[in-house]
Amino acid sequence: MQKNMLKKQLFIGISFSVLLSLFYLLSIHTFQSHRMGDWHFVLLVFGLIVITIATIIRSYKVMIATNLGYIIGFAFAIVFGRDTFDPTLNYPHSMHNGWHIWTVSYLAFIVAGIVVEKIFKMFRKKKQVI
Repeated sequence: MQKNMLKKQLFIGISFSVLLSLFYLLSIHTFQSHRMGDWHFVLLVFGLIVITIATIIRSYKVMIATNLGYIIGFAFAIVFGRDTFDPTLNYPHSMHNGWHIWTVSYLAFIVAGIVVEKIFKMFRKKKQVI
């Protein structure tokens, strides 16, 4: 029984990791001109770490939120991102603020997944007590 549960948990974690990797490939190859550099990969690695931890503690809602946050955050960055001027540099240089939008929305999705998971666990404990 315990072995089957561990296999199921591992399968779910690997599935969400593969899905996140597919979102990474989609985001890196779909829009070539967004000028966010290696930020795709940084957020992918962060997401894989979050999914690994969520797999260990059986937090499936966090895994879902991590995947949704990656692709929806990227869409927000493309839609709402703008080129901005950076006055701190010695030469005229424009930056794209999409990576700010992507990171904040990605973290917001992950935090929301953690909050939802905590709420569901709290209600499950209350049902068991009654």
